[in-house]
Amino acid sequence: MSRQKVDAIIMSGGRGARFGQLITKYGCKSLIPILGIPTIEYVLRAVREAIEGRIFLCIERSELIKPISEQINKFNQKGVKIYFNASIRGTMHGVYKLRDRIRTKNVLVLYGHHLIHPNHLNIILDGST
Repeated sequence: MSRQKVDAIIMSGGRGARFGQLITKYGCKSLIPILGIPTIEYVLRAVREAIEGRIFLCIERSELIKPISEQINKFNQKGVKIYFNASIRGTMHGVYKLRDRIRTKNVLVLYGHHLIHPNHLNIILDGST
């Protein structure tokens, strides 16, 4: 299946109060590792396999910029841009602010800690066009 020309916005700064000590250690849900790999990396790989567009990581806390940037660089993710939105309204509010930067007709909005398979993304995207 060919990759679709869709931009993606990934909410990447979840506080995850129910995660307790894991949030204290890793900073947000997107950075908690599964088998040694942060969940954001699984999500980025799946999204990149499904789309050709740009990927925006929406972050609302400045202390997360460095560790998330390090993950992007560590796994050599291309076309990923961090969008910092210092808002008390939550990361979802960043979607509204990003609308002027989206270049595609449709946009894929995901969370950086929700694991998803590229095939499932393609099914979702096939239904949106």
